Amino acid sequence: MTKENIKWIAIQPLTGGMYLGTENIIGHPAECIISFPGLTAEKKNKATEEVISCANEWYLTNYLKQHNRMPNYYVFRNRKMFQDDIIDSVILEDENNDEVSLTFDNIDLVVAVPVCSGLSSATIAPSDTKNSKNCNMKFITKYALSVIKPTIFIMENAPQLYTNTGTTMRTYFNDLAERTGYSIIYIKTDTQLHNNCQRRPRTFVMFVKGRTNSCPEIMFENKHIETLDYFNEIDKHITSQTMINGYAFSRLMLKYFMDMWGDNWRKTFDENKTGICNIINRDLYEDWKSYVDKNVTNEKDIIGFKKAVDHVKYKVSIGLGYYCDSPILPRNEYTPAIIFKTIPHIIHPSEDRFITIEEALALMGMPYDFSLCGHEQRDFNLIGQNVPVKTAEWVVRNAVDIIINPDKFNKRSTNILYANNIKQTYEEQ
Repeated sequence: MTKENIKWIAIQPLTGGMYLGTENIIGHPAECIISFPGLTAEKKNKATEEVISCANEWYLTNYLKQHNRMPNYYVFRNRKMFQDDIIDSVILEDENNDEVSLTFDNIDLVVAVPVCSGLSSATIAPSDTKNSKNCNMKFITKYALSVIKPTIFIMENAPQLYTNTGTTMRTYFNDLAERTGYSIIYIKTDTQLHNNCQRRPRTFVMFVKGRTNSCPEIMFENKHIETLDYFNEIDKHITSQTMINGYAFSRLMLKYFMDMWGDNWRKTFDENKTGICNIINRDLYEDWKSYVDKNVTNEKDIIGFKKAVDHVKYKVSIGLGYYCDSPILPRNEYTPAIIFKTIPHIIHPSEDRFITIEEALALMGMPYDFSLCGHEQRDFNLIGQNVPVKTAEWVVRNAVDIIINPDKFNKRSTNILYANNIKQTYEEQ
């Protein structure tokens, strides 16, 4: 078998990094995309009919259509993303809402991006709410292994899936794999190890058909790029730079540090700590309040800009964690993870400004001609709901090599293997 012969399917690819990474490695579009209703929806202004926002997969499917690479797109009829994990009587329909009957013969690979919020440390919600979010990955995995039955199924999720926090979900996957005849490789990695400078720990789960007590070892990778080198490269290719509107608090705080420390402000700023943390750690709170009073005229903003620091000071005083939406200066080695909470606040590594929407997309490894099509200010948060393309390529390259040349890989005497690409170690279960 060669890559050209591989038959693959994408389930719920969201913004598209996993899909595009898979396509890059295999060299041709998927047999089809299967997803949930509403993920290609448009939101329009009722008065003007102007499209003002789009769901995740609208951007991916629009991009694929523009490049004449769009496969058939199907959805699970009348199913919600977080409904349950019951796959009995599941009906697929096409974009015309007509029922379709698909036969999944000899599918080699399925890739999916289940919603990770049930395990995400960035999600603030009660445990029962977070657990309900896990229904999305349960259903997708169960459908892939029980109905499509590919040689390999890969899903991407939060780093907690590899830790004690993910024990319940791993037990579910392990039991499901045993029932459906698959071995499992849990893969821990970080995007900065895959031709990127973004620090983004993630977990991939690779289900390999056959329980022969011989999980294949994957090929580890450690290809890192310094932050400034990465930006120098991507900024050569980006043709337009779109700043994110709003976030006056962060803009003012960045100006505060520049005014106070002058041209050497970068050397003084604590790298990879937020602006608020710099203010608290350096005992600059009273000075910041005076700066706000002098430079802000709107009374509501004055109160809000002070309260933002008050909130963090209080959380620190009682020993609790906190989210700190304020300027972030990346380290020389990496940027923070590109998620909705960081994108508007990351400072460019060499220019006195925040990163742009196009740079955030490039930090995810998206193609330079991939855009949010005029809805950037409303939908930039979707950039982080994605898999970095180069990270996806690494995982998929391993899967494709296992499919084409399984004897190339060393085997471990287990059906459940933990592969830690960060430490480049294995653990059997």
